[in-house]
Order: sequence, then C-alpha cells, then structure tokens
Amino acid sequence: MPEPEKHCRPQLSGGARQRYKATKDVQFLTFVSNNQNWSDVVPELSWDNKFVGAQAVLAKEYLAGKKDLARYKTHADGFVNFTDARKWHREDPNSTRYQILLLQLGQKLDFTCAFLCRLNQRQTTNAVMVLFYYSNLIDSAGIGVVQCSSANFSAAQIRAFAKSQVDYTPDNSPLGYSYLVGYGTKYPQRIHHRGASTPSIKVHPAKVECGEGFADFFNTHEPNTNIHTGAIVGGPNSLHNGFKSKAIVQENQKRRITA
Repeated sequence: MPEPEKHCRPQLSGGARQRYKATKDVQFLTFVSNNQNWSDVVPELSWDNKFVGAQAVLAKEYLAGKKDLARYKTHADGFVNFTDARKWHREDPNSTRYQILLLQLGQKLDFTCAFLCRLNQRQTTNAVMVLFYYSNLIDSAGIGVVQCSSANFSAAQIRAFAKSQVDYTPDNSPLGYSYLVGYGTKYPQRIHHRGASTPSIKVHPAKVECGEGFADFFNTHEPNTNIHTGAIVGGPNSLHNGFKSKAIVQENQKRRITA
C-alpha cells in the first residue's frame, strides 16, 4: 500500500482502533502498531491535525495490555505536557484565569500572525475534550499521574486545568467578559455574522439587498441588530478582550453554537 497523505494518517489510525473495538479483529491493532512512526507529539486537535484524538484512544488499548502501542501513550502524555499551565504562570502571575489553550503553539496571543489566526475557541474546546477524556482514562487505569520529562500531572490537576478553560468562556476572564453571546452583561455585541448584523423584517420591513446588507449593516461599528444568543466567538486577544470590531474575524467570528 502506498504511504498515505500525512493528513489522512490520524483518521486511519483512529479508525483502525474503532474497527478493532467493534470487531475485535486484531489485524486493526496490528495496523496501528506497524505504523507508529506516523505518530508524534502534536500541539492541538484541529481540522488539520487530529492525531492526539487517535493517540488518546490508542493509549487506552496500551493501558489495557497492548504494550506494543507504547508510542501512542507517550505522545498523548506529551500533549498533556504541552498544555501545562504552570509554565505560563512564571510569565503571567494572573494566568490561572487565562485561556491558556489559545496559546498552544508556545506563543503569547498574537493575532497579527496568519498561522495563529486559526487558533480559536474551537481548538480550545477540542483540547479540553481530550484533557477530560485522558484524565478519566488514567484515573480508571489506576495510574493517576502523567509523567512528562521532569513534570508530573495528576488526573485531578489535568481536570482542574481543563475546567479552568471551560470556565473562562462564560465570564471567568480577567476582565469579566463573556465569550458566549447573551450570557451575562459583558458579551460580544459586534460579532462577525451577517444574520446578527442585518435587522429583522419586523423592524426593517423594506428589502435589504446583498450589497446593502454589507455596506449599511455588516461593515459598521454599530452593535449587532440581533443578539445571536448561544454563539461562542473566536476568542480573546492578549488583553482578554476583543469585542470592538466585526472586522477582526479571529476574535469575533461565531465559532460554535451552544444550546
């Protein structure tokens, strides 16, 4: 079989594990064991890089006795180490309330960088999911601790850090902002969204042409006409805010909807 494209490898590895779980056919675990060289420590779980998801579920097989899958467990541990909040505390004593997972690439938030622009609360949410899953996994396996180089992380520490990232979104940021539209009193009112910007037919019965929608309503500094309740915007800038302009897509574009 020809070597698959790099972006396909996480799906093949994770998919093989799921097929093993469904069928108990060991050829699928043999496949992931034979292709461990595909795996490496990754900084995020995203559209482009899903490997940590595969590593986490394959680590479960390792802990269940499949010792030839050790590389996946080591790399899943590496992801936990990469999201270590403590190294940021040395730079910012207030960072216990900082959404540190938006700093996954080891840099302070800097949305002027084109590559960092794709880091937003979607990645944070994905990473938190992995951290909760992994902390429960090591707890249930009776390990309780992830060791990475000289650092040790207990399952309780991992869960507490993941929870701190979840809590940041509603209103636990240093300035008390909520990144969930409609929650609290200081939430985004200029989100990058045409539906939220264009007035309802009830208050603006005249037809709104496509160009007019952009020029008169979307491309303005006015607050959104409609409150897009439940939308979670991209995320904070380095000052923990970012609600001032619809044009700053990274900060104010809707990323998720929550009920």
